[in-house]
Amino acid sequence: MKDKLWVKSAVGAVAGAICGFFGGGGGMVVVPLLIYALSYDGKSAHATAIAVILPVALFAAAALLMKALPDDIISLIVITSSVTVGGAIGSFLLKVSPPKVVGYIFAVLTCTAGLKMLLF
Repeated sequence: MKDKLWVKSAVGAVAGAICGFFGGGGGMVVVPLLIYALSYDGKSAHATAIAVILPVALFAAAALLMKALPDDIISLIVITSSVTVGGAIGSFLLKVSPPKVVGYIFAVLTCTAGLKMLLF
């Protein structure tokens, strides 16, 4: 994979452009790109996506804090705390789950989100 630096850069640029345009959904963009463009296995792709999304989320939170109203700050603190706990639980579940199960769950969630956006 070391010889694919340009592919990694392209994957990052595509994921960033899509996420920037739609305002989120990084995991749903990054995971398939890592699997199909860079040949990551499913678990590594999910773990890498989480690590890639973290700095983006921190910059977004900082930008929100700079222009936030007091209610927004409370929401940010509560949601960030909840996401941190949920992320720790999800990380543990990722480690102990079979790769096929992780892939199926991801596919179902992705399809469900897509259908909901199309139909509602």
